Amino acid sequence: MKNLKKISALIIALIMVLALGVTVMAEADLSGDGVVGDFTTPDTPAVQDNTVKIYKEIKAYNLESTEVNAPEITFNYTIAAGEAGKDIYDVKTAHDPQTNVHVQTKAGVGTPTITGTGAGVLALTTANKFDASSTGASNKYPLTVNFSSVNFTSAGVYRYSNII
Repeated sequence: MKNLKKISALIIALIMVLALGVTVMAEADLSGDGVVGDFTTPDTPAVQDNTVKIYKEIKAYNLESTEVNAPEITFNYTIAAGEAGKDIYDVKTAHDPQTNVHVQTKAGVGTPTITGTGAGVLALTTANKFDASSTGASNKYPLTVNFSSVNFTSAGVYRYSNII
């Protein structure tokens, strides 16, 4: 009985030691420079869109649904750097565990441009037509904020403000 216990203990010890000696292989091919996930040469990053579209919405009301002439009106827009140091928190339910991610804004840099019907302008004339209805038909006109000339110095959330 003593020998059976010793033999059992020896077999269990051998199984445990042999289990630690299992060979583990990498799934990726390391035949190149040996770096997994390395950039290929030449590195060609994809350029992302550098504009933001904002819509100016005007609702037109009329007893019957119809098309009406727009009033002659001009909206002027400028964009300037906003304040740094504003706290931003994302939705905690987007994470596991449910903890908010926090970042502080940076002041905007560079000179982005705004265009509508012109540089910094959205001008409507009677040649523009509005859809109108008794509940108020939505008429939207795009404003494009272009950041292509802006050189962001580092990653972050940059803050801008526009003045109407």
